[in-house]
Amino acid sequence: MEIDARELDMQDLLKKLKENLSFKCGCDVSIDIMLNTTEETRKVSAFAAMSGCKTKTDKKGEYYIMHITGTPCCS
Repeated sequence: MEIDARELDMQDLLKKLKENLSFKCGCDVSIDIMLNTTEETRKVSAFAAMSGCKTKTDKKGEYYIMHITGTPCCS
């Protein structure tokens, strides 16, 4: 799954991410998110970690791509 969040509000992105991770609870996920700033990558990384997933961030020109992988836990 790929999400272009460069023009999304951070709260909207986190809500969308929460819905996707909840839906995939107990299953392997692979999500790529395009973000504008390192601050946004830190927030998304923290959110993913709380869900039991790992992240890796790559800089692509003027934006960042965060790769979220793992098996989200249910809570």
